[in-house]
Amino acid sequence: MFRTAAGPYYFIANIEAPAAFGKYATDCKQDTELNIRNFPAHGELALEIEGRLLRIKGEGPANVEAIINYQRDVQQYRQQLAHSPWASLVELSGQPMLPPEATSMMIDTIKFAKTMNLVATAVVFVDVEFAESVKQFWQAIYQKAKLKHAFFNTTDDAKDWLIDQIENS
Repeated sequence: MFRTAAGPYYFIANIEAPAAFGKYATDCKQDTELNIRNFPAHGELALEIEGRLLRIKGEGPANVEAIINYQRDVQQYRQQLAHSPWASLVELSGQPMLPPEATSMMIDTIKFAKTMNLVATAVVFVDVEFAESVKQFWQAIYQKAKLKHAFFNTTDDAKDWLIDQIENS
């Protein structure tokens, strides 16, 4: 399992990004001269691979800096899965919401993951506050990214659905 490390990262829009990210990239640098943003990341994140599933455990709320860290950290996991169809199992807790700028970044990140053979995402809420509002928030993100998605009450049900999505892709 991998836990991200928060750091003083700067968000730089409209800059040539690493080739691995293609057009969906966000470049982040640790450079005091740039000082565009210097906020600590908010939110917790854990990533691991389980078969053809990328398990993402997130606790929010999160900010832009947390999404920048996520974009950087998740790439190595996606590369391990990209040779064939795979899916994400997302387990959210707390108040897993994002500000508008981070929401746009998340949509782009999901679109990029689709180019790496991501076929679906299942979301399970674990002690989520304002669950109906959170569901609507994440549903809008997945719809804008045009990714097949579903919400489940249990991890087992989510895994079963994801396996079907992978096998039928």
